[in-house]
Amino acid sequence: MKFLYRYIALILVSSLLIAGTDGTIRGRVTDEKGEGLPGTQVYIPSTSYGTMTDIDGNYILLNIPVGEYDVVFTMIGYKQHSIKHLSIVMDQTQWLNVKLQVESISGEEVIVEAERDLVEHDVTGTKQTVSGEAIKALPLKDVSELYSLQSGVVKVESRQQGIPGHEERGLEEVHVRGGRSGEIAYMIDGMYIKNPVFGGIGNGTRLNLFAVREFDFQPGGFSAEYGDAMSAVANYHTAKGGDDLSFKFKYETSALGGEYDRLKAYHDYNFGLGGKVHIPESAGKLYYWMSGQMTNSNYKVLEFDDNIFLDNDKGNNSNRENLIQPFDNESGFQVFGFESVNDIFTKITYNPTNKIRTNFSYWEVNAHRKRFDSTYQYWDKGQNELFRDTKRLYFEFNHSVSSKTFYNLRLSSFQQDQFQGVRWADSDGDGYPDWFEWKHAAGNRPYSDPYDANVIPFEVDRGNIIYTKYDEKSGWYLGADKIGTYDWSVTEEWDDENGDGVFDKNIESYTDCGSDNSGVLVCYECHYNNSSGFYECFDGHHIVSSGSYDDDDGKWDEIFSSVSYDGNGKWDEPAFLKEAIYRDGSTWLLPEMYVNNNQFNDRAHHLDDLMYDTYQFMDEGGNLDIEAFNDYAYNEFGDSLYYFGWNEYKAFGGSDYYYNESTTYTNELKFDITSQITNRWKARLGFSYKSHLIEYFEVQAPYRSSPITEDFSEDFKDFGGDRILAQDYTSEEWVDMTGLTPEEWLSENNLDIDGDGISNNELYQLRNSGNILILPDDGENNGIWDEGEEYFDLNDNSNFDRGREPEEISFYINNTIEVPWMVINAGARVDIVNYNTRMWSDPNGKISPYTPYFYLDADSDGEWDQDDFYDYGCNGIPNDGDYGEGNGELEENEALGCFENKKEPLLEDSYNSNAQVLFTNTSSLYKISPRIGFSHVITDKSNFTFNYGVYYQNPIYRNVFINTGQLEDPNQIFEQSVPLVGNAGMTASRSVIYEFGVNVQVGRSFAYSVIGWAKDMDQMLTTEKKNYGVYSYNVFRNYDYGSAKGIDLNLEQRGKLVNTMLQYTYSIAKANRSYDWEAYSKVTTGEPAPTQEYLQSYDRTHDIALTVYSILPFGVRMGLTGFYQSGYPYTPIIYSGNQAEEGAKNSERSPSYKDMNLTFSKYIPLGKAKISLGASIYNLLNIENALDIYYTTGDPLDPGPQSIENVDLPSEGGTLSNSYYDTPWRIMAPRQINFHIKLEFN
Repeated sequence: MKFLYRYIALILVSSLLIAGTDGTIRGRVTDEKGEGLPGTQVYIPSTSYGTMTDIDGNYILLNIPVGEYDVVFTMIGYKQHSIKHLSIVMDQTQWLNVKLQVESISGEEVIVEAERDLVEHDVTGTKQTVSGEAIKALPLKDVSELYSLQSGVVKVESRQQGIPGHEERGLEEVHVRGGRSGEIAYMIDGMYIKNPVFGGIGNGTRLNLFAVREFDFQPGGFSAEYGDAMSAVANYHTAKGGDDLSFKFKYETSALGGEYDRLKAYHDYNFGLGGKVHIPESAGKLYYWMSGQMTNSNYKVLEFDDNIFLDNDKGNNSNRENLIQPFDNESGFQVFGFESVNDIFTKITYNPTNKIRTNFSYWEVNAHRKRFDSTYQYWDKGQNELFRDTKRLYFEFNHSVSSKTFYNLRLSSFQQDQFQGVRWADSDGDGYPDWFEWKHAAGNRPYSDPYDANVIPFEVDRGNIIYTKYDEKSGWYLGADKIGTYDWSVTEEWDDENGDGVFDKNIESYTDCGSDNSGVLVCYECHYNNSSGFYECFDGHHIVSSGSYDDDDGKWDEIFSSVSYDGNGKWDEPAFLKEAIYRDGSTWLLPEMYVNNNQFNDRAHHLDDLMYDTYQFMDEGGNLDIEAFNDYAYNEFGDSLYYFGWNEYKAFGGSDYYYNESTTYTNELKFDITSQITNRWKARLGFSYKSHLIEYFEVQAPYRSSPITEDFSEDFKDFGGDRILAQDYTSEEWVDMTGLTPEEWLSENNLDIDGDGISNNELYQLRNSGNILILPDDGENNGIWDEGEEYFDLNDNSNFDRGREPEEISFYINNTIEVPWMVINAGARVDIVNYNTRMWSDPNGKISPYTPYFYLDADSDGEWDQDDFYDYGCNGIPNDGDYGEGNGELEENEALGCFENKKEPLLEDSYNSNAQVLFTNTSSLYKISPRIGFSHVITDKSNFTFNYGVYYQNPIYRNVFINTGQLEDPNQIFEQSVPLVGNAGMTASRSVIYEFGVNVQVGRSFAYSVIGWAKDMDQMLTTEKKNYGVYSYNVFRNYDYGSAKGIDLNLEQRGKLVNTMLQYTYSIAKANRSYDWEAYSKVTTGEPAPTQEYLQSYDRTHDIALTVYSILPFGVRMGLTGFYQSGYPYTPIIYSGNQAEEGAKNSERSPSYKDMNLTFSKYIPLGKAKISLGASIYNLLNIENALDIYYTTGDPLDPGPQSIENVDLPSEGGTLSNSYYDTPWRIMAPRQINFHIKLEFN
């Protein structure tokens, strides 16, 4: 919160950024002659909103929540005028000019059905609103599909063209008008729900269908109210309870369809319940709403060809001829992975008076996914599963101070948890988990067999079989009390008689050490007595203690002790470090337990099955007779073993690539005040504050010796509470480190009480050579920060932090001004961010994100001393001879020294033991965004709009903080395989957007618009290669750029029976790179990085979106969506003879995307309830759309003749089988038919 305090004064005089969730009704009431009627009552019966017209008959109703209402106009002597079903849209004004008729009979009423203008004169930018009615009528599985209803929006699902790691992490890749992914401000009721680590949303942020009252999408020209977005603003308005009890239930399933539908196993349950709680009228009004959605389905259902391996093919003659892998033995549809998403939303609305409105809501999502990965096509036990859980609390307080002024306070707490891992399994039930058997040999076999309890890990040593029970990397051992990692450095020595690396209780001997009453270290040898069943510990002559490990609990039970010492009598076990996570009914592997799946690919699988699962190739010593095996495999039975030599990298063991356990917390406060200052001028002032706590931990390829680890916790020295690294130090090393000899240090720290040079503590042992041996103390090298251990205080708050705590603050002002024939929206916003961390600094104290500077920390105080100091000891250390009060003045009995002026010098490298890095704290970074737009009224049914705006978006925090926990020791970063470091000096990326258009309404039912737009993008994120000495490393920075331009054509038809929206976008999107990490990925693959703009893979020249919903004969309701998009650009591979080379960058396009979805239902009334039966058909025309393509042909299934040449028997030089190119995952899902039943009660 310290960042917030700096701006308290500004808060007191300004107000907020708030994404509006209200609308306005205004207009004029006249009599039949056109004269204004002052004093006319205008009110909304279902709410407490109302006002009276002024002297000219004008009125205005501010602060109306988004929704549908009836509006009533009453005046004595005139007929009551009611307008039904008026739709209030976010941030828009609904004009209602009413002409009242003279009342001839008391109680006469004029009822008019509301019609919202198709051209709205107060809207200056592009905005699409999808009503609750449309959401209910269209073929949508969940609300995330609402984005796809807009033209100019590209959702990338191709793994080939998409951002690496997005699908694995459950993230959506959505581009709007040529911008990068993640440039959308996602909101619920005006508050952000974006993941601060990666940006964007994913499968853990699904809001159920019945919770959405309306959806607004602004792809351009959004006002100064909205920030941290460069491409679009998306806002869900949530449902609330009404005066009447309402209940909804819908069940949709694919179980009644064809084979594909049944295997898809799609089951979706939705429910909603809301109404009014009856409390005393004087206490106000209280409403409630609760809804939820539970969705389960298989992740992918793929149809494979009929060319499969035949088990009954004697001699494998047909299989050899068909070139089929032995494991390719299933045809037709097959099921892969699963997807489960459950969410619940609850909302309480309490209005204590007609001027105060409060809302409190809670939203929770639990998502679980196991995706399809072709590597795990035939075996998926070691594949990653992903959990993403979201919790959000929201509170709103809205107060109308007067009829023309109101303010709004919103608070939200948004938490998102992510876990990604591999399940623990013991498939054969032998006590050895699968990962342990994959990792450890079984004699000559390179790994044990997790599926055969008769094969367990062992080694042969000089003819003796030694069973393997201990894993060195994780420390886990057979018989461990808990599943997790262990530290064996703290164990007492024992006689490992059987060499299995594990202490065998009641069998093996050990040494027990401790200090006696005099503080002297004593050690006793403890041996197991088979006759007595006790351990007996000897001092060399006598038994000093005895005890046993009880068979029931395995714990030490002391029998007696004749000496007093702090040894515990029992063998000290390994320290338990971290417990494995347990969820969803399983334990999950920790990173130290992962095993590389590459050693279990198909080629190794074939060899191992044949070599090690039979004993005919073993010699008398149990060793593999490779010559006998080769004779068998490649000569005598070469035809039947035709597949030896194919390697298509399908996994049959090991573990997947990711381990992730992370939690992000975002607390947000928004406050705004809105006032209709005059009839022509409305202003809104706003303030927003966001604080984050980001605890992020991910390990990629944990099985490597140097895995890629992203950890946002502060770096620490894992030396235990004594802050000393356990090792054997020479006397000279000890003096350099502590300034004392080992003997002096032991005495000063009360570790040699009797002064005999022997430590009283077993952890600190003085050797005869003068060396001092330091053994690990509690907490040392356990991978966990323990109290007392030194840490790098990145957050500069004197606390060890497991996450980063950036803060964001924003201010804005927005004005809506009406002048003759024109509405002007003008405003500006200021966005400020402080990453609250420390960065490398240059000698002048300025941040140096790309280069570290070192200095000689002569006095080891962690501060760079630039001022002169007195060198009392003549050794470069200041004030070391100042034994008095440390005042720097020479006093009696103090050493004279040299009295030379000294400064701690800068160093050229970090090899000096006293070298330290210069650091500085980050400061606040700010950006100012001007916005202006106008709507010029051409006629009452047409207008011309123009918008200009500068839009900024903060970097995602993964790019800011990656590896910055190790900044204190740059070599730790530089020595990584492909070093990468974040940059807390980066500013926000920028888009400058121009938009202009003409909007025309034709008659009552039709409207069209033609809108042109252009977008310039710069300061986008990338990585840059830097050098320091012999090291090369990569640093994030602002550098990338791009541009996009296009034309939108929209045609809308609105009527009682049919509603249609047809959108078309022509656009061109270019940039020098596609995503933030692209330059880094080019470094890892060795590809050159582009230096100029080129057509992006998410460019779609032509984009058409169609939505239709209507009422057909016999009361059947129908909804239809249709889509067309140009194919994505790709770089072709062109063959010249047998030589392949790349063509021009993104010069070709994949096949275009075409899709149509249909839903229909028939409602049957049942009193106050109604039931509907219907079906939804997705991919109605069963089009095979390309998901991934071969760059040689541009086709998803045909790799081209040059690639097919590699398909042949290994004996003929072939490297691939026919199975390799049976790839139905390269096309999108076929037609799916779901049936649904729905019950509604009002």
